[in-house]
Amino acid sequence: MNELKSLEDRLKSAADRISVALSKVEDTNGQAAASADENAELRKKLDSLQAQRTADLADLNELLEQLRPLMEGTENA
Repeated sequence: MNELKSLEDRLKSAADRISVALSKVEDTNGQAAASADENAELRKKLDSLQAQRTADLADLNELLEQLRPLMEGTENA
C-alpha cells in the first residue's frame, strides 16, 4: 500500500510540474488557457480518486480486521 501512496505522490508531483510549466507558457490562441482548464479538471479527478482510494483503504482495513480472527483460528487448528 506504500507503493500506491508513492505512485500517487509521484503523479501529484508530475501534475504540479505540468501545472507550473503550463502557467509559464504564453496564452497563444487560448491554447494555454484551455490546457490550464484541462489540468484543473484533471486535478479535481485526481483528488476525487485519492479520496476514493482512502475510503477503499478504510473498507479494506475493516474487512481485514473481520477476517483476522478467522485466519488466526485456522492457524491454531
